[in-house]
Amino acid sequence: WTNCLLEERHLYDSLCNLIMEMANNGQNEVLVNSPLLESYNRDKYKGFRIISSTTRCLNTIEQLNMALEKDYYLVVVDYTMNNRFDLLQSITRPEKCEILVNEPCLDACPNRKAHYEFESWCQLKFIHDATWHCPIMSEPFHREKRASYVSYDSIVQKYLPMGFVNFKLEGRNNPPSELIPQYQHYLVKPEYRG
Repeated sequence: WTNCLLEERHLYDSLCNLIMEMANNGQNEVLVNSPLLESYNRDKYKGFRIISSTTRCLNTIEQLNMALEKDYYLVVVDYTMNNRFDLLQSITRPEKCEILVNEPCLDACPNRKAHYEFESWCQLKFIHDATWHCPIMSEPFHREKRASYVSYDSIVQKYLPMGFVNFKLEGRNNPPSELIPQYQHYLVKPEYRG
Protein backbone atom coordinates (compact mmCIF):
# COMPACT_ATOMS: atom_id res chain seq x y z
CA TRP A 1 0.00 0.00 0.00
CA THR A 2 3.01 2.31 0.25
CA ASN A 3 4.27 1.42 -3.21
CA CYS A 4 5.45 4.59 -4.94
CA LEU A 5 5.25 3.22 -8.50
CA LEU A 6 1.56 2.34 -8.66
CA GLU A 7 -0.41 2.97 -11.83
CA GLU A 8 -4.18 2.89 -12.29
CA ARG A 9 -4.12 -0.74 -13.44
CA HIS A 10 -2.71 -1.77 -10.06
CA LEU A 11 -5.79 -0.43 -8.28
CA TYR A 12 -7.76 -3.45 -9.46
CA ASP A 13 -5.45 -6.09 -8.01
CA SER A 14 -7.85 -8.77 -6.78
CA LEU A 15 -5.79 -9.91 -3.76
CA CYS A 16 -5.22 -6.38 -2.45
CA ASN A 17 -8.89 -5.52 -2.92
CA LEU A 18 -9.92 -8.72 -1.14
CA ILE A 19 -7.67 -7.84 1.81
CA MET A 20 -9.15 -4.34 1.93
CA GLU A 21 -12.71 -5.69 1.77
CA MET A 22 -12.06 -8.19 4.56
CA ALA A 23 -10.55 -5.52 6.83
CA ASN A 24 -13.03 -2.74 5.99
CA ASN A 25 -14.74 -2.80 9.38
CA GLY A 26 -14.02 0.71 10.68
CA GLN A 27 -11.27 -0.51 13.01
CA ASN A 28 -8.28 -0.56 10.68
CA GLU A 29 -5.80 1.84 9.16
CA VAL A 30 -3.95 1.84 5.87
CA LEU A 31 -0.66 3.58 5.09
CA VAL A 32 -0.53 5.22 1.69
CA ASN A 33 2.09 6.83 -0.50
CA SER A 34 0.42 7.12 -3.89
CA PRO A 35 -2.23 9.87 -4.29
CA LEU A 36 -3.87 7.55 -6.84
CA LEU A 37 -4.25 4.69 -4.36
CA GLU A 38 -5.23 7.08 -1.59
CA SER A 39 -8.10 8.47 -3.67
CA TYR A 40 -9.20 4.96 -4.65
CA ASN A 41 -9.15 3.75 -1.04
CA ARG A 42 -11.03 6.81 0.23
CA ASP A 43 -13.74 6.24 -2.36
CA LYS A 44 -14.07 2.44 -2.17
CA TYR A 45 -13.06 1.60 1.44
CA LYS A 46 -14.52 4.34 3.58
CA GLY A 47 -14.08 2.37 6.82
CA PHE A 48 -10.30 2.79 6.86
CA ARG A 49 -8.37 5.50 8.62
CA ILE A 50 -5.73 6.78 6.19
CA ILE A 51 -2.12 7.30 7.29
CA SER A 52 0.38 9.23 5.18
CA SER A 53 3.49 7.06 4.89
CA THR A 54 7.07 8.06 5.61
CA THR A 55 7.84 6.86 2.07
CA ARG A 56 6.33 10.12 0.82
CA CYS A 57 9.45 11.87 2.12
CA LEU A 58 7.69 14.98 3.39
CA ASN A 59 10.93 16.54 4.54
CA THR A 60 9.96 20.15 5.14
CA ILE A 61 7.76 21.58 7.88
CA GLU A 62 5.59 23.23 5.22
CA GLN A 63 4.91 19.89 3.48
CA LEU A 64 4.25 18.18 6.80
CA ASN A 65 1.88 20.88 8.08
CA MET A 66 -0.02 20.81 4.77
CA ALA A 67 -0.47 17.04 5.13
CA LEU A 68 -1.61 17.50 8.74
CA GLU A 69 -4.39 19.82 7.57
CA LYS A 70 -5.82 17.05 5.39
CA ASP A 71 -8.03 14.37 6.86
CA TYR A 72 -5.28 11.84 7.54
CA TYR A 73 -5.63 9.86 10.72
CA LEU A 74 -1.84 10.16 11.15
CA VAL A 75 1.10 11.51 9.18
CA VAL A 76 4.43 9.73 9.62
CA VAL A 77 7.10 12.38 10.14
CA ASP A 78 10.13 12.15 7.89
CA TYR A 79 12.89 10.67 10.04
CA THR A 80 15.28 13.46 9.07
CA MET A 81 13.25 15.72 11.39
CA ASN A 82 13.72 13.49 14.43
CA ASN A 83 15.46 15.33 17.26
CA ARG A 84 15.25 18.60 15.30
CA PHE A 85 13.24 20.24 18.04
CA ASP A 86 13.62 23.64 16.37
CA LEU A 87 11.56 22.18 13.50
CA LEU A 88 9.30 19.92 15.54
CA GLN A 89 8.02 22.83 17.62
CA SER A 90 6.65 24.33 14.37
CA ILE A 91 4.40 21.34 13.70
CA THR A 92 0.80 22.48 13.94
CA ARG A 93 -0.78 19.18 15.02
CA PRO A 94 1.77 16.98 16.84
CA GLU A 95 -1.01 14.66 18.08
CA LYS A 96 -1.61 13.60 14.44
CA CYS A 97 2.08 12.81 13.85
CA GLU A 98 3.77 9.45 14.11
CA ILE A 99 7.50 9.44 14.85
CA LEU A 100 9.63 6.63 13.40
CA VAL A 101 12.01 6.04 16.30
CA ASN A 102 14.51 3.51 14.95
CA GLU A 103 15.04 4.31 11.27
CA PRO A 104 17.89 2.18 9.86
CA CYS A 105 18.82 4.49 6.99
CA LEU A 106 21.73 6.83 7.22
CA ASP A 107 20.88 10.35 8.26
CA ALA A 108 19.59 12.21 5.18
CA CYS A 109 20.45 9.25 2.95
CA PRO A 110 20.75 10.37 -0.68
CA ASN A 111 19.68 6.89 -1.86
CA ARG A 112 16.47 6.68 0.15
CA LYS A 113 14.08 7.52 -2.71
CA ALA A 114 15.86 5.08 -5.03
CA HIS A 115 15.58 2.42 -2.31
CA TYR A 116 11.81 2.95 -2.02
CA GLU A 117 11.52 2.75 -5.80
CA PHE A 118 13.54 -0.47 -5.89
CA GLU A 119 11.32 -2.04 -3.21
CA SER A 120 8.22 -0.86 -5.07
CA TRP A 121 9.48 -2.29 -8.36
CA CYS A 122 10.21 -5.66 -6.69
CA GLN A 123 6.69 -5.76 -5.25
CA LEU A 124 5.11 -5.07 -8.64
CA LYS A 125 7.26 -7.73 -10.32
CA PHE A 126 6.64 -10.26 -7.47
CA ILE A 127 10.36 -10.51 -6.78
CA HIS A 128 10.75 -11.62 -3.18
CA ASP A 129 14.44 -12.45 -2.93
CA ALA A 130 16.03 -9.26 -4.27
CA THR A 131 18.16 -7.25 -1.88
CA TRP A 132 18.82 -3.54 -1.99
CA HIS A 133 22.53 -2.84 -1.88
CA CYS A 134 23.04 0.70 -0.75
CA PRO A 135 26.48 1.94 -1.77
CA ILE A 136 26.86 4.05 1.37
CA MET A 137 25.75 1.37 3.85
CA SER A 138 28.79 -0.83 3.57
CA GLU A 139 29.75 -0.53 7.23
CA PRO A 140 27.77 -1.89 10.16
CA PHE A 141 25.92 0.75 12.10
CA HIS A 142 24.33 1.35 15.45
CA ARG A 143 21.05 3.20 15.35
CA GLU A 144 21.80 4.85 18.67
CA LYS A 145 24.59 6.84 17.01
CA ARG A 146 22.34 8.36 14.38
CA ALA A 147 20.91 11.87 14.49
CA SER A 148 17.48 10.41 13.69
CA TYR A 149 17.51 7.91 16.58
CA VAL A 150 14.85 8.61 19.22
CA SER A 151 15.63 7.19 22.64
CA TYR A 152 13.08 5.98 25.14
CA ASP A 153 14.13 8.79 27.48
CA SER A 154 13.64 11.47 24.82
CA ILE A 155 10.14 10.11 24.12
CA VAL A 156 9.23 10.55 27.78
CA GLN A 157 11.14 13.77 28.47
CA LYS A 158 10.80 15.69 25.18
CA TYR A 159 8.30 14.31 22.68
CA LEU A 160 5.37 13.61 25.01
CA PRO A 161 5.49 17.10 26.61
CA MET A 162 5.46 18.59 23.08
CA GLY A 163 2.24 16.71 22.27
CA PHE A 164 3.67 13.82 20.20
CA VAL A 165 1.93 10.62 21.31
CA ASN A 166 2.34 8.21 18.35
CA PHE A 167 5.59 6.34 17.81
CA LYS A 168 6.49 3.71 15.24
CA LEU A 169 9.06 0.91 15.31
CA GLU A 170 10.61 0.03 11.96
CA GLY A 171 11.72 -3.47 11.05
CA ARG A 172 8.82 -5.89 10.75
CA ASN A 173 10.77 -7.83 8.10
CA ASN A 174 14.03 -7.91 10.05
CA PRO A 175 15.30 -11.11 11.67
CA PRO A 176 14.37 -11.60 15.35
CA SER A 177 18.01 -11.08 16.38
CA GLU A 178 17.66 -7.44 15.27
CA LEU A 179 14.06 -6.92 16.39
CA ILE A 180 14.23 -8.28 19.93
CA PRO A 181 16.78 -5.73 21.22
CA GLN A 182 14.80 -2.89 19.59
CA TYR A 183 11.47 -4.08 21.06
CA GLN A 184 13.11 -4.64 24.41
CA HIS A 185 14.55 -1.12 24.41
CA TYR A 186 11.20 0.55 23.72
CA LEU A 187 8.63 -1.83 25.18
CA VAL A 188 10.20 -3.16 28.40
CA LYS A 189 10.52 -1.08 31.55
CA PRO A 190 14.17 -0.06 32.07
CA GLU A 191 14.49 -2.03 35.32
CA TYR A 192 13.54 -5.28 33.52
CA ARG A 193 15.60 -4.91 30.31
CA GLY A 194 18.60 -6.90 31.55
